[in-house]
Amino acid sequence: DSFLEFHGTPVFYFPYLSHTSPLVKRKSGFLAPKYFANSYLGSSIDIPYYIPINDYEDYTLVPKFNTDKNPTVFLEHRKNMRNSKIESEVSGTISDLNVNQKKKEKIRGHIKTSGTFNINKNLFADFQLHRVTDSNYLQAFRYGYEDTLKSNLRLMNFNQNNFLGIEFHSFQELRKNINKKATPRISPRIISRIGSDITFNSFNWETNIEYLTLTRDKGNDLSKIYVLQNFEKPFLFNDGSRLKFGGHLSAGFYKVDNYDDPIMGFQKTSFFRGKFYPQITVNYSKPMYKINKRSKQIIEPKFLIVGGSNDGNDLHLPNEDSRSYDLDFIDLFERNRLSGNDRLDNGTRIDYGLNYVNQNLKYGFITNISLGHSYRIKKDVYQPKNSGFNRKLSNLLGVVKIRPTDNLNFRSRISIDSKDFSFTQAITDISLGERKNRVFLSHLLSKSQEGIEATTLSKRNQINVGFENRLSKYWSFEGRSNFNLTNEIKFLNWDAKIKYQDECFGLSFSWNRQYTYNSESPTSNNFLFLFSLNK
Repeated sequence: DSFLEFHGTPVFYFPYLSHTSPLVKRKSGFLAPKYFANSYLGSSIDIPYYIPINDYEDYTLVPKFNTDKNPTVFLEHRKNMRNSKIESEVSGTISDLNVNQKKKEKIRGHIKTSGTFNINKNLFADFQLHRVTDSNYLQAFRYGYEDTLKSNLRLMNFNQNNFLGIEFHSFQELRKNINKKATPRISPRIISRIGSDITFNSFNWETNIEYLTLTRDKGNDLSKIYVLQNFEKPFLFNDGSRLKFGGHLSAGFYKVDNYDDPIMGFQKTSFFRGKFYPQITVNYSKPMYKINKRSKQIIEPKFLIVGGSNDGNDLHLPNEDSRSYDLDFIDLFERNRLSGNDRLDNGTRIDYGLNYVNQNLKYGFITNISLGHSYRIKKDVYQPKNSGFNRKLSNLLGVVKIRPTDNLNFRSRISIDSKDFSFTQAITDISLGERKNRVFLSHLLSKSQEGIEATTLSKRNQINVGFENRLSKYWSFEGRSNFNLTNEIKFLNWDAKIKYQDECFGLSFSWNRQYTYNSESPTSNNFLFLFSLNK
């Protein structure tokens, strides 16, 4: 029997209302509904209901009612235990599905569950199961689309410098242009690391071992055992300079089935093959600093020499873990800059670069500029085009972070072609203004990638732009948009939100327009209205 007043004026009468407050920690009841509409589902509304079991476990039941499709049910479960936690979600409906160009009523749904377990101080386990009945369901019914669904089980043991892990992985591929039968399964993958303490002025050693079995319904299968042995001796001098000598040995033994050999031009049914590749490294860096009343400046030149032959890669062996790569400054001073060990960053090269840091001592603002380059004696023809390091001279690499004041923040990671000085890749973020009143822009530019073994990546040119504005003491407004500029302007989404919040009352209205370019999940508008009373 109460009235809701807004600035002293009664605007709504409540015969009875129960709502949460900061004094209520966990209470069952309805949560804020969510409405959206598109041409596939029609008008659709989610009405979530929260069910706490105890202080460590709860459920959220979310029925979705659609005017053009049957309703769906979504159930989320969360549970925290003493040294572990489990999160699960499942959904389902009966809906029409195109089967052999005919629409049939099918049971459609998904399951996603994951958990982590700290068994003791050294032993850790986790798992994830993520599966869906068909490739369009998650996107069509708004349950978080992903290109590839990943399921795994891992057991890991840590003991000082030593590590042992056992993993099982499977994948469900949802992309239309990918052969589903060629999706790999990994069962098992066993990895271990044994090493000494890392200390200056003494020999350090590390042994890495990997055993892996990979199978497919269609395509090549393989089993391999791979060993990487590292010996290093680092020195730290009184002037702060660091020098490190290293010796490295990579060795692998493979059993391969059904491999389409790109050199021989035919498929090999079953064979065994090994590889053996030694390398040496010399790494040097020297920081130099200067301090005055206003700032502290550090300049650090860095050098890495990697010595090895040019026959470290064998195309008679399949490449499962090093198929796509973009060289950037973070990777530049690594001995092997590829992601796996089926292919190696072979040959002899020298990497050189400079890191500059300027810190304002009064306000703490930091400017950081890092530039680097690489030269190899013989180019690597097997690395993909536009990867940044397939020629003798690598791309010019850089990372720039500038924050001269609280109102300006600039970050950019760039890769410039050494031949024509065009941008191979540029990822830039700019923010102007304070936290509550600012405009921001993010830009991603990346050339297409293709090569003998590389996974082909198309050209990318995307912009994300938006603003946040505090209109008054209680009102705020924000909006953003993401669009593609590769060939023409192609919008991906629009977002807008207006919000009112004072010490007693709050409301917000949000709008999202999502461009999917998918007939079963067409472009849609989503609306969210939130209303709160603060006690």
